[in-house]
Amino acid sequence: MKDRFGRSIEYVRVSVTDRCNLRCFYCSSYRNFVPLNHTSILTYEEILKILEVLSELGIKKVRITGGEPFVRESVSELLLKVKGIPGIERLTVTTNGTLLKNYVDILKKSRVDGINVSLDTLKAERFSTITGMPKLQDVIEGIKAAHAAHIPVKINTVYYTYNLDEVEDLVNFALELGIPLRFIELMPFDEKWKEHYVEEAVLFNELSRIGKLTPLETRYGDGPSRYYLLKTKGGNVQIGFISAISHNFCQNCSRIRLSADGNLIPCMASSSRYSLRDILRGSEVDKFQKLREVAKNAIFEKPLKHRMPEAPPPNEMRKLGG
Repeated sequence: MKDRFGRSIEYVRVSVTDRCNLRCFYCSSYRNFVPLNHTSILTYEEILKILEVLSELGIKKVRITGGEPFVRESVSELLLKVKGIPGIERLTVTTNGTLLKNYVDILKKSRVDGINVSLDTLKAERFSTITGMPKLQDVIEGIKAAHAAHIPVKINTVYYTYNLDEVEDLVNFALELGIPLRFIELMPFDEKWKEHYVEEAVLFNELSRIGKLTPLETRYGDGPSRYYLLKTKGGNVQIGFISAISHNFCQNCSRIRLSADGNLIPCMASSSRYSLRDILRGSEVDKFQKLREVAKNAIFEKPLKHRMPEAPPPNEMRKLGG
């Protein structure tokens, strides 16, 4: 299905929980965070029903995210069923990696097409400072376990003043494993983001000191990342740039988001919310027809572009679906 600006919308990010076992400063002001009540969160059956409706409207790609998806009990039940929905062609997962090694077998059985793992630092003490938890080794073991199981893995690194000095170390880590490394520009989800923000041009210069960057036409995944091949003395590595502030990519956006409490969100920076949970739990005679109508309207009304940072997103990242 196309939105009112002619963009084909075929990708949904599904948040299965707003809870997370890390406390990254840029994702949530965790000291003030009040998690959703369990009764407010969509059941797995409800998520699957919504995905059936969305697939009828042209959604082909599903990404399971959170919060941290693996902290939700029995998430395997959902993963194993998503690709059984007619029309769903791709299933991917975004995770902080701390629990990943425990789910590798399930991910294989679920026919997952790829995993994005968040990793901002390779220094244990710094990892604890950024995330609030001493779990770096768990993340590294999870990445290596998934890679060894031949599940396509990409590393997602949010870059800012804290970790700009680690760019080369992160490149070498990705090079050692032979997996893509994506750098994500810090977005205004935290009131102090300007203190830590680093624009893409600065990162590009840091990478250019390591090797030669050559643009790639190939897309690796379903997101907005622009890819380059970084040629270094030790070998070549695929580098992705996701820069919502300095290189707006809204004109090519093909995604919508489903929050853990059942709101269809056409744009992460918009206050527009379309409750599908209320329809599922309501007394409508033809709930599926109503779901289709509301979902079609949400997709059609997707905004042309975000207005960050002039108008910061109205919700915390962990509530939006990663």
